[in-house]
Formats: sequence, structure tokens, C-alpha cells
Amino acid sequence: MAEKKAKVKKPPLLIYSAGALIMGLRYRLRYGLSVDRSEFAGHKGPAVVLAVHTSPKDHVLTGLALYPERPTFVLSEHFMTSPGMRRILKLVHPVTKKMFCPDTGAVIGIIRAVRSGRTVVLFPEGRLTWHGRSLPVTDGTAELVKRLGADVFILCSEGAGKTFPKWASEVRRGRILTTVKKLFSADELGSLSAGDVAARIDSAVKHDEERAMPGVRFRTADTAAGLDSILWRCPRCGGVHTLRCGGNRIVCEACGLEAVLDEYGYVSGTETAFGISTVGGWYDHCVSTLDTSSPVSAECSVSTTDENGYMVRDCGRGTLTVDSEKITFSGTVMGRDGGFVLNTRDVRAFPLTPGDHIDIYYNRRLFLFSPVPDPRDAVILAAYMDKLSEESGRNAQDGAGTRPAAGTGDEK
Repeated sequence: MAEKKAKVKKPPLLIYSAGALIMGLRYRLRYGLSVDRSEFAGHKGPAVVLAVHTSPKDHVLTGLALYPERPTFVLSEHFMTSPGMRRILKLVHPVTKKMFCPDTGAVIGIIRAVRSGRTVVLFPEGRLTWHGRSLPVTDGTAELVKRLGADVFILCSEGAGKTFPKWASEVRRGRILTTVKKLFSADELGSLSAGDVAARIDSAVKHDEERAMPGVRFRTADTAAGLDSILWRCPRCGGVHTLRCGGNRIVCEACGLEAVLDEYGYVSGTETAFGISTVGGWYDHCVSTLDTSSPVSAECSVSTTDENGYMVRDCGRGTLTVDSEKITFSGTVMGRDGGFVLNTRDVRAFPLTPGDHIDIYYNRRLFLFSPVPDPRDAVILAAYMDKLSEESGRNAQDGAGTRPAAGTGDEK
């Protein structure tokens, strides 16, 4: 009985197959999806699939690429905070993970799934990119993969980030190519060090969506709508949140700078004066203006989970401050003092919903912080934290520090 309980179930065959048929037809006809799974086809036994996270639809694309295999997904616990979504997701028996905080329960769930002979899908960056390029692989991924001792595959959906940009309010129609390639055999993993495994995973995950599908037009009604949720600074006047994006244009209301984002993903109007020709290049410019020697702070509306793990919206208010040493919240949550302090190095990254909020776990409880009056400030908090982590990582490589272990999973 105990052994039966420990096994991780597959998603129901009828529901999963019907979904794959309907979604597969839709994505092929509407978004030009094609799949190359030749290196995974015919695979038997447990496996680990590391999926590069470029679009909000990567779960669908991954499921379609692996079908008829019915994999076990490792998902952010964030998805389970909605009652309706929780009921749906429980049908596919995922492993849930608290992001960027220790979660031994998720590791145990992943190990159980592999020992049950399942194919487990991990999103090793832990977050969905909002600027088109891959994010750092979460700490501890290589050690976990070695411990699992199963064949490892890498999956990437080129063109998905251009079709479904995380910041965009309009989807595009162009082309998506999903490939599944073998990265390690189980036998090979045993002979490699964790450092060698980590280096190969980092290289395989590294991806620049802006360079994917060159020459392919991604058609949409408005290329720029929503872009001001991740681009916060004008390169000409330095104004913050002075950009207004829509009608395929990016306009600074302070100085009159005007640029156009075309359907191939290129920006015109800023390439000569500022060297900016892509959304990612503009985002890099914004990040370069952040000074990590000074803290960033924002007044925030707070949402958090109740005793049942369901999200309670706008139940708190206070000030969130981030610096090189600590993350500090001073304020109230559900009518009580909800202040806390976290070590910056222990958190390392903020999952981001552009134009809305960042996610932080404290005492294993999920908090959403939405800056007020302008929720677009959320991207500044996320970018600042990423820059801190990048700088501390460089210091660690120089012998000035160490990187703590984190987790692996998926973010919305």
C-alpha cells in the first residue's frame, strides 16, 4: 500500500490526449508550430526534460512536443493559489515548488516521480524571461540532475517568446519550432562532476529569443502594446516611466523621442544615436542605469496566501526595500504587523509579472508585492535584484563569496 501511494501518477489518458489533439491542431494552424522530437522518440524509462522558459505557453508547447508521453511537470506553487486552477492542475498530478526558497518537499516529489518511471519536466531557470533572453539556471540544478540519475533532455521552443512575449498585450502569429535533444545519458551523468554537468546545462539553456527565427514576420495588431511594463527609462532624457507604448510606437512624453517596433522584433529610431535596435537592448540600457550601491524602495500593495494556500488580494500595505545585504518589508498584512527581513543572497531573484507585481516567499508563504501608485515599478525591483545577483556571482568566482543552493521549478 505504501509503495503504491509513493508512485506518481500520469495525467489521465483521455483528458490529456483530447487536450493534445485540440491544442496541437490550434498551435500548428494558428502559430505555425512544428516539432522535432527525434532524439526523444522511442525513449523508455524515466527521464528529465529541462525546458528553456521563453513564453507563457511553454507548458502547452512542452506537452505537445513530448506527446504521447504524459510527463510530470514541476510547477510554481503560485499556480495553486487559485481555487479553479488548483482543481484543474491536480488532474495532471504536478510537483509544486516554492520558488527561490528551500523546498525539500518538491525535491522529494521529483525523486518519487523519477523512481515511478516518469518523465519529469523542469524549467531550470525557475522563471519566465520577460526580455527575450534566458535567465540564469537556478543553483542546485546540476546536483539534482546527477542525483536523479536518469537520461536528460533539453527542450527549447524557438519563436515562442516572439509569439507570446510576457510583456505584450497582443499575441503574434509567425512560426514556432520546438526541439527535444538528448543532453546526458544516465550512465554519462555518473562519470561527470557536478561542475561539468552545470556547465553543459548552462550552455544548453542559454538562448536569445530575439535571434530566433531570423527573417520570420510575427504578425500582430500592435507590436508595442504593453512594452512600457518592462522598459522604464528613456535613453535620451533619462526619464523614468515617461515612455508610452502602443500603435507599434514607443514615445517619450518628456522629450519627444519616438521609435517603432516592427513585426520582426527590431526597433528603429534609436539604433544610431543610442545603439538600441531590439527590446532586449533597450532593457539592457535600463538595467545599466541601476546603481546597486544604493537601495531601491517602493510603496506596495500586498497580496498573500491564507491558511488554505489561496491568494487573498490587496490585504496589506507597506514599504519594500532591497539593498545588497537584505530585503526589508515594513507594513501591515491582514490587519497585523507583517514586517520581515530576508538575506538578499538567500533569495537571489524575484519572479516578475510585468506591470503588476513581484513574488517573494517569507516563512514558506507566498507574498505578491505590487508597487503603488505605478505597478510598472515591479520590473525595477526585479532587475535590481538580478543585477545584485550577477555582481555577487562574479565576486564568488573571484573568491570573494559563495552561492547558496536554491531550487528548480517553473514560474508563471
